Amino acid sequence: MESQLTCNYSCIYYKNNSNNDSDGIDADDIDLTRIIAGQNVIAVAYIGIGVLGILLNMFVLWIFSKAIITKARAFRSLLINLVVADLLSAFGVILLGAKTLFIIDTTKQNLSSINDSQTQSFTNETLRTLNAICNSSYIIFFLTNFVSALTLTSLAIERYRVFIIHGLQEGQNVQLRRWKINCGIGYIWFISTGSSMLFYLVFEVTAIVNNRCFFANHPQYCYYNNAVTVIVATLFCVIPGIVMIFCYCSICVFLCNHRPPEQETAQTVKRFGNEKQGAILSIIITIIFIITMTPFMAYLVNVTMTYCNADEFLMYMLTFHYEGRVRFDEAAHFLFILPPIINPICYFFSSSHFRHAAITIGKKRLKATSDSIRSLSQTRL
Repeated sequence: MESQLTCNYSCIYYKNNSNNDSDGIDADDIDLTRIIAGQNVIAVAYIGIGVLGILLNMFVLWIFSKAIITKARAFRSLLINLVVADLLSAFGVILLGAKTLFIIDTTKQNLSSINDSQTQSFTNETLRTLNAICNSSYIIFFLTNFVSALTLTSLAIERYRVFIIHGLQEGQNVQLRRWKINCGIGYIWFISTGSSMLFYLVFEVTAIVNNRCFFANHPQYCYYNNAVTVIVATLFCVIPGIVMIFCYCSICVFLCNHRPPEQETAQTVKRFGNEKQGAILSIIITIIFIITMTPFMAYLVNVTMTYCNADEFLMYMLTFHYEGRVRFDEAAHFLFILPPIINPICYFFSSSHFRHAAITIGKKRLKATSDSIRSLSQTRL
């Protein structure tokens, strides 16, 4: 192990930091050949998920630009903001996959040049390049996920406002003014951007492992890493989760106890159906958000508190045959990147208005394309 003190020097999974010297790993046991095995497949899967997410969310934005899915101004604006965040998140997933492939390729070149499968140091120039990739990819990824978290929380509050505060009343006083909506969305991006920048000092290629970039190894950042991770997990996972659960539980109680008036018009029935459909769509997306985000944030906090790099964490689990834990951690990573492809599917199957618009516009587009091809063929003949 290096003589210079680092955050990794305090990693609890090393023998000299373990209560039992036999229950730990040596720094020399970090076998990069074993760690990076299969990572290229995972990286390619990340890129594939990112590309699919970009295509799906571009399609959703196209549908929103062609049809009015809902007349609820705030709900529609927040939904579009969520789609934009998912689109950028898909791009961030591609960056993560490309970053992993680049680091694996650089690691292999470094290992082959010294003919040794154990830990070795990169050149300063290579480390600067890898750290730049680490910082940019994770900042973009966390930015978009923070935007998604705050947007989903705003959607829950908006639905709570419509159902609980205003009791499904109609009128202009129920609709939020456009400038308030735009200010709210701007505030979401401002808070998310500022919070994601906190990770600039967190992610880098560690001195001991020199593989994936998880948590800075400089000793002055050790407590900083812990503080940022705990604060972010609280602000963008715990608190939003509590707010969304409260709002949607209240809405569910309202829907169960709601009794339509005796002289209910067809327009009122239609409006109630539309608002209910919007609430169901929001609830489904929220459940997906909680399921996909919670395991990864728990993993993130766990790794931070151990002062270990993700690969040291992985090496310990592999050495002592915690295969179940390894599979859980990998599943947590995959769940965290899935919303950009799951959410568009939810829009299609949970909203009859979106589904009808997507099918109608899609058919018209296919017919127009078919007519253009037929016309072009006849012109050539």
